[in-house]
This record gives sequence, C-alpha cells and structure tokens, in this order.
Amino acid sequence: MEMSRSDLPLPLEGMRILVVEDDPIIAIDMEATLVRAGAEVIGPVSYLPKAFEVATHQILSAAMLDVRLGDQSVEPAAQLLAARGIPIVFYTGQSLPFPIQRNWPRSITLYKPATTDAIIDAIQRLVM
Repeated sequence: MEMSRSDLPLPLEGMRILVVEDDPIIAIDMEATLVRAGAEVIGPVSYLPKAFEVATHQILSAAMLDVRLGDQSVEPAAQLLAARGIPIVFYTGQSLPFPIQRNWPRSITLYKPATTDAIIDAIQRLVM
C-alpha cells in the first residue's frame, strides 16, 4: 500500500519551540511555519524579560531567537537556554552584535528571510 504525503510524520512533530521575535509579521510567519511542520510554538515572545521568563520555566525542545529585540540583545536569554541544554537557532536580519559562534558553538545562525525548508532543517539538525 502506498503512503500519501498526509500519512508521513511531520518533521517537527512533538517538539516545543520557543519563538522570540519582535517583528509581528515575522513572528506570525515563523509560528505558522513551525505549526505546519508539527511543532508546538511557545510564544511568539517579543521582549527580553518575557523571553527570559519563558526560557526559565518552560519545557522546550529548541528555540528560535531574533538576535535583537528593539535595542536589546537576546544574549541573556540565549545564555540561559544554553545552560539548560536547549538548542538555539539564531534568526537575524542584521550584523551580529555578539560572537555567536564562539559563545554558542552548537547553535545555527539563519539570516532573514530564510526559507521554510532552511528553518525546519536547522531545527532538525540541532535536535536529532
């Protein structure tokens, strides 16, 4: 019996992914992308204190972090997530304000706009 595309498991099924993004349109698009891939989205969160709170208290499979939230760096939340062993995909549209690869060598950085496939692939590479 041949399997249809709808019978295949979703690539991010069962994953809880924190989305931290201050641009509402990008946040909505990111959430939709991840939900279509089977993930449960935690957020989107648009400001640092809330990101820090969620990163502290939620059970997470991975996180998608915008590097800048307004005039603040997402670095404090990234440090907390890394200390908890939660994989991080940094998602940015600008030059990087801190040395991501040195501080988070197991992270992946994607530049806006990234394709749906690139986003899903990055998360899969980190959690598999």
